Amino acid sequence: MFSLRSPIFLIIATAAYALTPYAPPVLATWVGIPVVMGYCIVLPGVLLNRTARLRGGDPLDAAALAGATGLAFLLAMAFLWAVSGVSIDAFRMALPVVILTVAARSPRRDPTRTNPVHTSIRMRDKRLLVVLALLIVQPVIGVLLTGPSTEIKSDTIDHAGYVAEIARTGDPFPTTAFYLNPGRDGEDLRKALLHTIYGFTARHTGASPLDVLGAYGGFLLLMMTLAVYSASRSLLGRHRLAAAIAVVLFLVGTDWGVSSSMIRAAFYPNRFGTAFLLLFIASAMEYMHRGPRSAVRWCAVYAFAATAVHVQYGVLVAFAAAIIVLWRTCSPCTSLGEHLQRSFRVSAWAALGAAPFMLYRWLTAYQTNPLHEQVQSAMYLTDKWFVSDPFRLLHFLGPLGFAAIVCIVPLWRLRKSVPGVGYAIAALLTFLITQLVPFVATPLYGAIRYLAFRLDPLVPFYILPAFLLARRPHAPVARVVVAIALVAAVVPIFGHTAFSSKTLEAERRRSPDRWARGLYQLATALPPGSVVASDPVTSYMMSAFTPYYVVCTLDQHAPPNDTRVEERVNAARDIVSPYTSARDKDLLIRENLVSHVVINKALPPDLILNYWTLEPAAALKSLEMFHSLRYEFDARALDDGLTVFRWRHDERLSTLPRPVPRPVVAKLPATADSLGVRAGEAVLAGALLRGEGILSAGGELVLDLFWQRAGLSPPGTYVVTIRFDKKDLTLPFGGRPFPKVTRKLLEKVRGERYRFRADHMIQGGLFAPDVWDEGEIVEDDVRVQIPTDIAPGRYRVEATMRLVANQPNYYLRDYLYDDDSLSGVPIGEVTIQKW
Repeated sequence: MFSLRSPIFLIIATAAYALTPYAPPVLATWVGIPVVMGYCIVLPGVLLNRTARLRGGDPLDAAALAGATGLAFLLAMAFLWAVSGVSIDAFRMALPVVILTVAARSPRRDPTRTNPVHTSIRMRDKRLLVVLALLIVQPVIGVLLTGPSTEIKSDTIDHAGYVAEIARTGDPFPTTAFYLNPGRDGEDLRKALLHTIYGFTARHTGASPLDVLGAYGGFLLLMMTLAVYSASRSLLGRHRLAAAIAVVLFLVGTDWGVSSSMIRAAFYPNRFGTAFLLLFIASAMEYMHRGPRSAVRWCAVYAFAATAVHVQYGVLVAFAAAIIVLWRTCSPCTSLGEHLQRSFRVSAWAALGAAPFMLYRWLTAYQTNPLHEQVQSAMYLTDKWFVSDPFRLLHFLGPLGFAAIVCIVPLWRLRKSVPGVGYAIAALLTFLITQLVPFVATPLYGAIRYLAFRLDPLVPFYILPAFLLARRPHAPVARVVVAIALVAAVVPIFGHTAFSSKTLEAERRRSPDRWARGLYQLATALPPGSVVASDPVTSYMMSAFTPYYVVCTLDQHAPPNDTRVEERVNAARDIVSPYTSARDKDLLIRENLVSHVVINKALPPDLILNYWTLEPAAALKSLEMFHSLRYEFDARALDDGLTVFRWRHDERLSTLPRPVPRPVVAKLPATADSLGVRAGEAVLAGALLRGEGILSAGGELVLDLFWQRAGLSPPGTYVVTIRFDKKDLTLPFGGRPFPKVTRKLLEKVRGERYRFRADHMIQGGLFAPDVWDEGEIVEDDVRVQIPTDIAPGRYRVEATMRLVANQPNYYLRDYLYDDDSLSGVPIGEVTIQKW
């Protein structure tokens, strides 16, 4: 009889692992990575579960538990690697020794021993499991075939660069994935042990980081889905049909669903930690319902694993334990004393599991984050009190989330008898209170910062409608609501999914694929370790696909504790910009140890990024400028619009042979309307709308705006908003009580728009207000595309300049009234006709 403990199998498996680094590169992805996963995760998971006598109730449950235990084992080994400080090669050699020791201590299977708890699976349940397994495997195959999302603003590129740095340096927590000299504030990249596993896999197999992330994306999606099944089955009283329905709802009605591009991002640690959090909740509730004492010990295992995946799950584990403690009304315990005894024991074991890695990361790098000190994604009710952005809540809950709220009423009586019903009700109500009650949300945000609005993983709301559908209690209203919600969740799947050709083609147009040849040439064109100044998007791609350091990176992808992030972004801007002087460039190049400059003239022209981008027109000016410095820079043109300039260190930049004129004017044109009023973050000196003032839907409005600095402006993302509002619009009931809501409903009913806006950054942010001189007039040439679905009529045109936060906040008025924070200064009127 085949056994995982058999010497022959262990010899073959260990030999396959040992020979993987020597396999041909063509086998690295499709053979090498599965060998590492099977040997380092699946094999120890099965053996450890056998040792702990943790058996699943059916094959899917057993697979979920084995995968979770195996990954927890590998996370623990990675933690020991980080703490011990040994080399990555020593870690690779030590793993087989530990795994073989686990195999030796694992008990042999006794064919004569019977399990009195185990019951045979009925034929209809077997058919259900087969159908469910086929359903689960389909999106996993889709992820394996399509790989991770690589849209140029996605986090995938960030992760790929970090994994490449681990594989290159052998450091489980490298500090130089982006910068040559990150400094203390720039060292902590806020990663955890899941990335360490990715880096180890890339080093051992020789596979590219993107291939590693794609393979783990499929594997972790499989584990996540199986964890939903296993946890739901445990929480819903071993009800297989209810657990199967929960999986279906999870795959169609949450942000893990097949309609969301995030289904291809299961390897993101802040997403996959949900799997271990669910298993922690299931073990905790099993113990609360007088399950085996071993359940509470597994709470520690899953708490450690969740925290090791991403440190924020240490806080979420504490929240889950607090929900169990505080919601006495959902507890099965007959007395308050028993409830407190069991719930505090769960909390103690959770703390025991989560504390080691949380403490390690806190002491080594995890310090206060300036970005996370800011209030983000909030809606202010007053100048002080706020709640979570309601649109974020709508996105999280979706139709099935609202159906789950309705299910609370008919399922309330089962809150004590069914573990999952009790926990889901408690978690859902707690979540809504913390997000929507300002006197809870505001102090909570002050205590744990941005995590206050990231409590979503605590709420497996989909198990409530799943249980309702499976048990079919007498609740006609709730059943109708759930049916409608299910239809609303399923219908979009027939339009598109994350794997449809239209979705993938749109992504490829905004992914590194469009620069594949140029990046490949660039990766070998410069000496390893070169420091490159370029625009944020190109720098971001170079950090992942080349062995070079960069001056800055894209948006929030810099080390989150880096207090120099704005300094780095502005330094790269002023080096690349055609509007800065040669003397300033020389100073910045020397300060940042820059050896090369890369100009990318093929970036999408419609990008609005944090701080700045390099639009095609500005890129041509920069190319002209650097080509004119032929004594200071050697130029080399690459494919896909990339040009690299090598700085000759012995040449000092003093003057530009042909300076590029700054986009400023001495005075307003005579034909422009003089305004001289404050419009957001700057003074709008004047405006000039070109043409006859009559436009067609789908046409274009050309206008010039003239700006002046309104005092000292800090570096930031300055966005000009131009908004068109239909005049003399008659709304039902005069728009009362909330004109914006009424207008949007009318637009939906009639299928036409009465308001639209267009955003842009002046010169793509290259010439932002922080570099303007006092008193100079900056000319902003604007072209606005008129939507085709705009209603004909007379429109008022307004303009303003906003300083946009990474995740902006709003006021309640912004959601209810048309006079909101985007309102600007009137600059004219136009007539739009259907031509």
